[in-house]
Amino acid sequence: MKGIAYILLCCILFSCGSKAGLITNEDATTVNPVADPDLVGPIKRATLEDDYNWFDEEYTSYKVDETAAKTIKPYLEDVTVKIFMGTWCHDSQQQVPHFFKIMDQINFKAVEVYGLTTDKTSPEGLEDQYNIINVPTFIFFKDGEEINRMVEYPLNTLEKDMVAIFTTDTYENPYAGF
Repeated sequence: MKGIAYILLCCILFSCGSKAGLITNEDATTVNPVADPDLVGPIKRATLEDDYNWFDEEYTSYKVDETAAKTIKPYLEDVTVKIFMGTWCHDSQQQVPHFFKIMDQINFKAVEVYGLTTDKTSPEGLEDQYNIINVPTFIFFKDGEEINRMVEYPLNTLEKDMVAIFTTDTYENPYAGF
């Protein structure tokens, strides 16, 4: 029982949803997110690819579920995606490259990426406007209206969660209702 409590405590403290502190890899350096404009505000995909080793490593290693990806593609007409992430966040470092690999597979380009500080804030207050509580958050819009969102991690896989978002009205991210 103590072991389970310890694991839960570690998950809470070290999750990108927690404001308890930074998660860094042994080889990562801590950067002041407000001082580096590449980390906060709009982020170009090329910046992630060129400046962050984790992007290429995660992108290359991810195996796309091709069946699920093909299912998603027809639903993306008139859809845009906003991603809120932290380059300092392990979940963002993993899920964002995976997401881009899926989108590349189905040739979908309507994706905007926004970096947030370790406190999950931005100078523009986008975290309040879009109700961002954890990162990464992937928000799907159709004709300017939010369809649904994935928050922090997929329930199954990114592809299967997207299939559920587009084909059912029952998908709820792990933080729905909070």
